[in-house]
Amino acid sequence: MATMGYRLGVDLGTTFTAVAVANGQPPTMLGLGNRSLQVPSVLFLKPDGSFLVGEAAERRGALESDRVAREFKRRLGDHVPLLLAGIPYSAQALTAHLLRWVVDQATAQLGEPPTDTTITHPASWGPYRKELLQQVIALADVGPAHTCPEPVAAAVQYSTHSRVPVGVRLAVYDLGGGTFDVCVLDKTDEGFTIVGAAQGIERLGGVDFDEAVFRHVVASVEPVVRDLDIGKPEALAALARLRRDCVEAKEALSADVDVVVPVNLPGLSASVRVTRSDLESLIRPALELTVEAVERCLRSAKVSASDLHAIVLVGGSSRIPLVTQMLRAAFEVPTALDTHPKHDVALGAVQVRSAATGGAGPTPPPMTDGDVPGPRSALPTAARSQPTPAGEVPAPTTLRGGPPRRVVARGRAGSPPSPVDRTATPTVPAKAGPPSGRPSRALVLATSAAVVIGVGTVYAVTRPQESRPDASPSITSPATGPPRSAVLPASAALGPTQMVVPMSVEGDWELYLTDTASQTVVRRLTFSTGIDTSPVLSGDRRTVIWVHAADDGRYSLRVAAASDGSGERDLFATMPAQCAGVVSRPAWNPKHPDEVVMGCSDGSKRLGLYLFTVDGQWVRTYAVGSGDVANPTFSPDGRTIAYWAWASRTPTLAGGEIFTLDVDGTGSPRKLTSAASSGQDSDPVYSPSGRYITFSRDLGAGPHLYVMAADGSQQQALTGSPAHDRNPSFSPSGDHIAFRSDRFDVGGSRSTKAFRVWVADATVDGSKMTLGSPRLLLSSGAGDGQGAPAWTRR
Repeated sequence: MATMGYRLGVDLGTTFTAVAVANGQPPTMLGLGNRSLQVPSVLFLKPDGSFLVGEAAERRGALESDRVAREFKRRLGDHVPLLLAGIPYSAQALTAHLLRWVVDQATAQLGEPPTDTTITHPASWGPYRKELLQQVIALADVGPAHTCPEPVAAAVQYSTHSRVPVGVRLAVYDLGGGTFDVCVLDKTDEGFTIVGAAQGIERLGGVDFDEAVFRHVVASVEPVVRDLDIGKPEALAALARLRRDCVEAKEALSADVDVVVPVNLPGLSASVRVTRSDLESLIRPALELTVEAVERCLRSAKVSASDLHAIVLVGGSSRIPLVTQMLRAAFEVPTALDTHPKHDVALGAVQVRSAATGGAGPTPPPMTDGDVPGPRSALPTAARSQPTPAGEVPAPTTLRGGPPRRVVARGRAGSPPSPVDRTATPTVPAKAGPPSGRPSRALVLATSAAVVIGVGTVYAVTRPQESRPDASPSITSPATGPPRSAVLPASAALGPTQMVVPMSVEGDWELYLTDTASQTVVRRLTFSTGIDTSPVLSGDRRTVIWVHAADDGRYSLRVAAASDGSGERDLFATMPAQCAGVVSRPAWNPKHPDEVVMGCSDGSKRLGLYLFTVDGQWVRTYAVGSGDVANPTFSPDGRTIAYWAWASRTPTLAGGEIFTLDVDGTGSPRKLTSAASSGQDSDPVYSPSGRYITFSRDLGAGPHLYVMAADGSQQQALTGSPAHDRNPSFSPSGDHIAFRSDRFDVGGSRSTKAFRVWVADATVDGSKMTLGSPRLLLSSGAGDGQGAPAWTRR
């Protein structure tokens, strides 16, 4: 179904590409990949001349490396083309194919082409490369488009959830998959302006750190790798798996202190333990170069570190804890790891020109880097008239580069650099080799195999020198608040009286859609084996997430459309390692609904508090002390998380104390209640206005519902019957509360108690909230028991 016009923000990264969309509402990410919202920036040339893109290209390229193009963004400006199956392609042509595919995906998903597209680029690019990017846009023929520096887009997105007054200065530290950039920005009345010259290291990023870990692991099993016949398909496949496992190990070390990398090669089945200190020793020299770049950037901007409000960390590799440690030690300035470093640039880019294209927001400046006024066809019109299949782009026509010139074959970062690169590109040291100083044969073989299995052919050549601009145009920063993620199953929004409730019917716990007005069951939503409980609705009430306990005792999160249960699937393709054990009810971020926060454990440790994206990528671990935590909830403005914690685990999990903390992870938890004097507290949830938190308090005779101001003051009881009142949930308007209780039926018709959902009117008079007489949610069809209801999000 067509939209009413929309804008795209495209982050064409060296290793990954991400896209955000806005159509008069706050922006959200557009799902491009099968495993995550972003896709690898990889192309595979098929025999028929068309291209596979992203994950599909990676799969095909594992065994046909001569047809794969990777990291071609680094090559913009090189006059020597890349050879794919013997056919020359310029970096501009390949980048244009990727951009064309992105726009085709948006057109296919949203029903019409975008009305405006913003493409980002590193701030350190000079006029020459920015002109080449304009050529890319023209070749891709994507319609009206313009460009924007990546740090400006990141600052715009950062300002949507962190107050940035006029006059404040930020540094944006962007450590992505393939490049590093840093710049200083001023917040003005018109938006953000780059101050001084941006600094960058063109060939430094996550792929280099991946290579360092891969070499470290290979060095541990050198004899086997030395004798490996890399001409055999099984050897190539095994090395490809090992490289993927090394990448996952590097990412896991941002949360864990050590990981075990399985090594399954022909003739060897072993494992290699890699610790966080191992990783830090491998990458510290490269990170020291980024700190030096920050120092140069501050000197260029004529500011001191004390003048900075914060250093905003952008890019997937900025999640590495050592990055924060080194920056704070060097500059004594707060660092802000944004909500999702891989998405922030795209989300910011789509907001840069919102007013110019009909969206909400202040009037933008005259230009960013440059406008492309309408399409200039380079790809066939027929290729644009219909959406291309997922993972494919049209066959090349005028996008091929010229004839090859001086070519030097290179592999992924870590293979020997050309003389041109040797002085300009920092290298990540691998584990020490043999005393002779010559690289071990194992590492040479491994690096050669990397070229064959995972990189394709890349060339290093001299490129024209370019000057860096002294400043960039100011960029407007409109407010935002993204809706739910576009990649999750969704339905029409639930009505204001509709609520999702877990119910047990003959011992089978499933989710049901109910109606509080008619006091009836509308329909059953889930039909899986196991136990389905703890539902959580998205902010737009179109999608539901819940906890699923399988018959074998394993926990997972499931997701489906809220009104009919369609599209049911696991939320995460693989449960994050931090949550491999127990999982408590998650909460959905109302400001960035591609994120959820959960209290969970890995099966052996305490229940910690973690922030993940909806595709299972770890964002942040919260420092919550030595206790266990459960049932977090977001404030409506998305800035605060409330949760309950207890010092030591008890069999009944009766409750503990309620805390709040900042979503960005800064500051320490704030304790709102005290279990020692006030009983056991649990199940906090914010009112829709954000003024109140309701919760359950057990004073010894069973828990009752309580309410307090969001700062913990004015605590008062809402219910007082001798019942177990738990799991409150507000109606969308905030004038009703549903909760779970084992109180008797109205009139005391039953001789035994059972947990059911009750509904009561909520009235606020000044600073006091009162509840009317509770009534049963369901007049019939109540089942054997009912669980925690979901009326609005947590």
